[in-house]
Amino acid sequence: MLLPLTPLLLTACSDSFPDEEMHLGLEDKIRPYAITLEPPEASPGETVQVTLHAHVPPGKSVDIHWQVALDYDNGLYEADEIERQVLPVGQNAQSAYSGTMLRQWFTWTVPDSVARVSSAVPDVLTDPVLVALAQLVVGPDAGDPPTRAGVETWLASRDPSVPLSPEEEALVDRFSCAVRFRATMETRDRAVDVTRNLTVRHSRRLGSTQVNTNNTENSRLVVALEKADARSADLEDPAVVAHEYPLVPAQPPVPQTIPFHPDWTYFLVESFALQDYNAPFEPGLVVSEELEGRWYYYRHDDPAAPEAFLRNDEGEEPEMWELDYPIILAPAGPDTRYFLVSVMRDLRRDWVQYFLTPGASVYPSEIQFVTP
Repeated sequence: MLLPLTPLLLTACSDSFPDEEMHLGLEDKIRPYAITLEPPEASPGETVQVTLHAHVPPGKSVDIHWQVALDYDNGLYEADEIERQVLPVGQNAQSAYSGTMLRQWFTWTVPDSVARVSSAVPDVLTDPVLVALAQLVVGPDAGDPPTRAGVETWLASRDPSVPLSPEEEALVDRFSCAVRFRATMETRDRAVDVTRNLTVRHSRRLGSTQVNTNNTENSRLVVALEKADARSADLEDPAVVAHEYPLVPAQPPVPQTIPFHPDWTYFLVESFALQDYNAPFEPGLVVSEELEGRWYYYRHDDPAAPEAFLRNDEGEEPEMWELDYPIILAPAGPDTRYFLVSVMRDLRRDWVQYFLTPGASVYPSEIQFVTP
């Protein structure tokens, strides 16, 4: 599935200067840019790999402490987060550096008790859809009225070798909660927190067709057009000579050498595979996930150089949410080397009330521009 045919939602946190959020070398501070989970949802008893991705400036040392909250909410008026049942995790985390880019990862097994301690589902069910499904599927064992404990007991004892009926699958997918991982990154002069939620439900264990997975990459390449100040429409023009340079997916990224011509225009062209899924409130409606992208870069040979590497379709310096697709790459010249990473999240917005958190994948690249 090509991104031009996919809803692409660009988000940003910066309200200051164009390019600042994406340009990791402008400020001498640590910059976490993703926590990924594999898989992005899990059933009680299943194991998840948790990975932090961050930029750590040269010469900086960082201590990282992890915890997981088995229950949380946003507090009164959704202004003050409250975390409960907090446990330390990641004591045996492994770390790897590629230049200034840090990955730290560990595995964690979802406790069987999560659904019983989470406040995501009340002790007595109130959601009309959940109540109706519990009465239909579980029957009297769910309680009268249906209770969280009654439904969870039925789900935990359900034989995964027996295929789910449509009604059972509807209940399994909606009876869910989430836990929250928190990484605290500490340097000598500051501390930064970054969080990531994990959906917990019995869907994976019981073989639901609606299980969420992380998006995967079909292709990712730099397309160079032999035309100055080209626009994305020129990518479809057969009269414009194009050269393709695939960016090889790997951890750490494999450098790709690209010839620099001052009268060429370079584009980042990406294609990702997304899932189709059933809409929760419109039976029979199948929709496709939305894709949300964030991009970051670091110039190895001159980290604080002011020139923006990522440009919109007008060739201007954008904020991240202003980026047009495909993205124009603006190398400063030959003998420049860039780390470029795409952080792609796949969204099912209509499932948010059932605590389905987005999948997320990180695609790093190293690009070296050279004299032809």
